[in-house]
Amino acid sequence: MLPYSVNEVALHRAGSAVLGIHVSIDGEPLPTYWADGLIVATSSGSTAYSLSVGGPICMPDTKVLVVAPIAPHNLNVRPIVLPETAKVDISFESRDGRATMSTDNRVVEIQPDWSIHVEMAQFSLKRIRLAQSGFVKALTSRLFWGEDMRNNG
Repeated sequence: MLPYSVNEVALHRAGSAVLGIHVSIDGEPLPTYWADGLIVATSSGSTAYSLSVGGPICMPDTKVLVVAPIAPHNLNVRPIVLPETAKVDISFESRDGRATMSTDNRVVEIQPDWSIHVEMAQFSLKRIRLAQSGFVKALTSRLFWGEDMRNNG
């Protein structure tokens, strides 16, 4: 059991077969994600792995969960942002029955009869922020947000 994660919980295929990932939000099922995996990220994880698979950027103080597929094979099932009260249940199917789950890079192999339950912890972590830093400033400088080579000569 991997109880807590700061950034994300991710389900990944372990073999060559695509995963059919079944997700329900507060007991209501979403359409099946056919993908190489699925990420459930916190706002602090939204600018890492989730962003790299097309998930949204969330401000650090936003209390949300982001569900984003990894290399989806069906393009009509998109990432979704959930409120902090959401309870997410995940299961999978696969021809080879192989998958791994990671929580902030701690990895465990899981079986097709397992299910994963994700919800926001009932406590928060203290963060340190330097006076001269800011989230938007960091995005602009580190991700070259808004840069366009066509307008810079």
